[in-house]
Amino acid sequence: MNIRESTLILVSIAALAGCDQRDAPPNKAQVLLVPEDYRTIQQAVDAARSGDEIHIGPGIYSDRVTISDKEDLTITGSSAESVIISTGDDYAFSIYNSEAIRLSSMSITNADDGITSDAELFINNVLVYHTVDGIDMEGGSLTVTESHFFDNYDDAIDLDESTSALIEHNFISRSIDDGIEIRLHPTSENDDLIIEIRNNVIYENSGDGIQIIDYEVNTNRQILVRRNLILSNGYNGLSTKDFENSIPDLNHGSIEEYLNISNNTFALNQIGNNVSGGRFGSFNNVYYRNHVTDFQSENPERFMNSIIYNQFIQDNNSFREDGRFLLNSCFQGTINTQQIFEMGLRNVVISDISYQALQLEKYPLDLGHIDITGREKCHVYPFE
Repeated sequence: MNIRESTLILVSIAALAGCDQRDAPPNKAQVLLVPEDYRTIQQAVDAARSGDEIHIGPGIYSDRVTISDKEDLTITGSSAESVIISTGDDYAFSIYNSEAIRLSSMSITNADDGITSDAELFINNVLVYHTVDGIDMEGGSLTVTESHFFDNYDDAIDLDESTSALIEHNFISRSIDDGIEIRLHPTSENDDLIIEIRNNVIYENSGDGIQIIDYEVNTNRQILVRRNLILSNGYNGLSTKDFENSIPDLNHGSIEEYLNISNNTFALNQIGNNVSGGRFGSFNNVYYRNHVTDFQSENPERFMNSIIYNQFIQDNNSFREDGRFLLNSCFQGTINTQQIFEMGLRNVVISDISYQALQLEKYPLDLGHIDITGREKCHVYPFE
């Protein structure tokens, strides 16, 4: 090798060693570090390309983050407790015109809306507290899992416009208004939207646990409320509301969208299940000491195969007296009616409309919600 060739090789190696990560091949995903590589989350978002991951180190971050026209972007904190997004006002995250945006392992607090979005959004292991609406969806799709919403000043999760959602394995508590609010805004005839709320603990919200608000035009939405513990909410565990009315009360309200209410436990609310309409089915539910009444409806014939604690059993619309029973590890009773407790229906047909119970391998055909922790002693509150 001559001197000229040696010099060229050394220069090439030196150039590669000094290459910035943004000079990598255009199709190769990168990991962007905050604050090591980028001082703010927004700077990292602006620099990110499709497939990139942004990793946020411990700290309190006050910048509002806008994500627009992005796809396949993951933003992950080092832990939900150590990464705190606190803006003081306005939103923490505004996410629009984007696809496959993932947020995980962070806290969002002290903001107007914690997250406002019309994008395809995936949220996991996030704490959201002291915001107005924890999440305000104005369209798009939302998947939120393993997260905790508490002490928010309006709703924990607000689903508006043409939004589809999967809300699963979350704790949703102590909102000043509702735990989950769903507005049935008019949508395109081609929008077949599914909103599924399953395996959550929804408790101690000042308004309703879940509130569904009717609008003038019927839509193609399907709403599935399955295997939740809905506990100690200020008004209704679950309610349907007339005429765009979102004020919590104990009055009847009616919707015409498809609504499957199955394998939930409604406990210690004012009214457990306050739903009316022509396309809902309610079955395999357990009602435990709701203060005013366990359920009320303009369509009582659409309720079946449920247990009302210490009053009677509703078994395919025939009622008979029964005493205490083993509800689950949270509400102890005798085992005299354990056999009945385990007699869940796989599906029901009401007025030629079919409603399917949530069927996963680990769930038997039973009544009521899942055992949240699997412990012998009830432990509803996750952060005591």
